[in-house]
Amino acid sequence: MEHNSHSSKETVLAKIREKSVHMRPKLFFTFETILAGLVAVVILVVSIALVNFILFGLRLNGHESLLGFGPRGLLAFFVVFPWPLLILDVLLVLFLETLLRRFKFGYRSPVLYLLLALLALATSAGLALDRGTSVNDRLLYQADHGGLPSPFGEIYEHMRVPAPHDRGIFRGTITEIGTSTIRMQHDDLDTDQDESGYIVILPSNFDITQFSAGEKVYVAGDMDDGTSTIRAFGVHPLPMSGEILLPPQP
Repeated sequence: MEHNSHSSKETVLAKIREKSVHMRPKLFFTFETILAGLVAVVILVVSIALVNFILFGLRLNGHESLLGFGPRGLLAFFVVFPWPLLILDVLLVLFLETLLRRFKFGYRSPVLYLLLALLALATSAGLALDRGTSVNDRLLYQADHGGLPSPFGEIYEHMRVPAPHDRGIFRGTITEIGTSTIRMQHDDLDTDQDESGYIVILPSNFDITQFSAGEKVYVAGDMDDGTSTIRAFGVHPLPMSGEILLPPQP
């Protein structure tokens, strides 16, 4: 071991004498560490914001309702999930993991443990931000009323997306209630009167008494060809228009 240490030292000194290795002042490494730390903080904040946007989008558009619709609902959830945002977030976390390994604690930590810890931190912080506070609802409310500066206003305004009918997903307002069906007026996110009307055949043993006229619902099912009838395998109530957007009263 002593021989190897001496040999390594002589190798380094030889490279310095040959000017193939350049001495750098301590200030350079201090500045490099500070810069790397700032970049790491920015990346972590962006990662948390992406997780927050993913969760808020699922909640705002009602897609998280699919998780309670059984195997078909779970499959549909994977289809409508915003995978590009998640992939971008994972790439950022991978870059952050690489950056943190420049520090001693990152260098000594196994790659998998450090990566999982960063993902867990970003996910828990994004979840706490969306489900534990009203930040997203307040910002969306401000964006709807022109009170949020660009580009944040545009980002929040575009978080509402039309229901993907080609994926068997519909949203709308109940206009009539039958014994095993409801009539629903589709909401296409505008304020005109051209929304289509649908008859929704509810799943068997569904408790229809939980619904009332004027209530917004999220429906997953199959539409009969050439008709406006939806054979639903899952129906879930949604917040009334504006309910999710209005900030809590002081």
